[in-house]
Amino acid sequence: AGLAAELARHYEAAGMALEAARALHDAGREAMRLAAFRQALDRFDRGLALLAAEPPSPQRAELERLLEVARLGPQRNLGGSGSARLAGALVRAAEAGAGDAEGRPRLAMLSAQASLLTSTGRLDEALPVTERMLDAATQSGEEAFVAHAHWRFGLIYHLAGGLREADRHFDWVLGWLTPERGAELRAALGYDVTAHTLAFSAMGQWLMGYPEKALARSSQAVTGALEQGDLFGQACASAVGSIALFLLRSDRPALQERSELCYRLCLQQGFASWQAYAEVFLGWLAVVRGDLDEDAGIERMRRAIAAWQSTGMIIGADGLVVVLADGCLAAARRCRAGDAAAASAGAEAERAGRLAVALAAIEPLLGPKVPCGQSYQAELYRLRGELLLERDGLAAVGEALACFQQATQLARDQGALAWELRTAMSLLRLRQRHRDPRSAAEWDHGPRSGTEWEGEAFAAELAEARSGLRDVYSRFTEGFAFPDLVEAKELLEDLG
Repeated sequence: AGLAAELARHYEAAGMALEAARALHDAGREAMRLAAFRQALDRFDRGLALLAAEPPSPQRAELERLLEVARLGPQRNLGGSGSARLAGALVRAAEAGAGDAEGRPRLAMLSAQASLLTSTGRLDEALPVTERMLDAATQSGEEAFVAHAHWRFGLIYHLAGGLREADRHFDWVLGWLTPERGAELRAALGYDVTAHTLAFSAMGQWLMGYPEKALARSSQAVTGALEQGDLFGQACASAVGSIALFLLRSDRPALQERSELCYRLCLQQGFASWQAYAEVFLGWLAVVRGDLDEDAGIERMRRAIAAWQSTGMIIGADGLVVVLADGCLAAARRCRAGDAAAASAGAEAERAGRLAVALAAIEPLLGPKVPCGQSYQAELYRLRGELLLERDGLAAVGEALACFQQATQLARDQGALAWELRTAMSLLRLRQRHRDPRSAAEWDHGPRSGTEWEGEAFAAELAEARSGLRDVYSRFTEGFAFPDLVEAKELLEDLG
């Protein structure tokens, strides 16, 4: 395989177009193993250009089919799995007869179709395509594509909020994988799903209430890709792994390191699909550090999310918007908590603008039928409630409570214990503020009558919220040193 590129040059110089095209196919596949996707695409396209001048024959048709199918991998990895480039490459491969072929060409077509459907939010359509891939791979004994089908099932169920079902498929893949099988997957698909599986599995573990397992798997995704020299895996593990670190709230230096690694790889290798993740987290880090120009960090996040969506990617937007909203909320709270100078009309307008950015980003992503999926719905509703309270104070209590109740129900339905814990804390903090006129006056930017917080009803609501948080906290079995659990414990202890 290492000689394929040189052989192709000699065959082309000798006027042997068919032989040169086959050698270019082999040379492109070798480049795919090294994550040299631009080089691979150039070789596949050169092979097709040579074939265009050849008279029709069975051998030419076979080579065209192989080269068109081979193009699917670099088009997906360079342009994004929801991109028009991948959609166009699928059309070309179908016209070359790849869909009617047997063996790996057909499996590669099904894989690319499932990837495009998933990434563009058509999860219901992606499931039967993945089923066909699994059946065909099982019948033909193609274990690499059997594993890929399980990975795809895991991703689809994860996005749909089916955390337990997703975990079952991710565990299947992780149990099957070895370094050799990972290399086989890279050769067959253009990327090794090891890093992808570990990274998304880490997010699922966190959601289900296992922070320690989540951190271990997220770290393993990055270190494994580094050890294998898998550049595309490093970019993916750093991007998706940044979500895990952000959710765990445990290690900002590591988050900075991963975001910078992802950003460098994307610029150097052309992995445009993951660059948006790096940009979002670098922007968020600038905001939460309190850098001089927080609005520049917010704008960087906004542009990155727009760039992600411009590539055709529907999935993932909800997670990135959660990061944006969190940063906007932190910046607005810091502005409110500042000194007297921060209370100027200009500062208040700046604060209101940040809240408006977050609310505008969240609104289109709410609901049971949004194409981006359901895995972040609970947190989006919770953040909406927090943003409304920050903007309108106690005037927004009713609407915020509705958001928190919706978030709680969604978290319970999905078995997302981490989301349920965060919502229980938001609800308890709201009840505390609603109960105490002094803290409420400060929070609501003005004096209030003490009678609004008096009476048995408020005491009962506070007790109910405290009991709810205690119940959620008691269901955790690990991760008690992580910030969310530390905060929950402190809240409970403060209330006695």
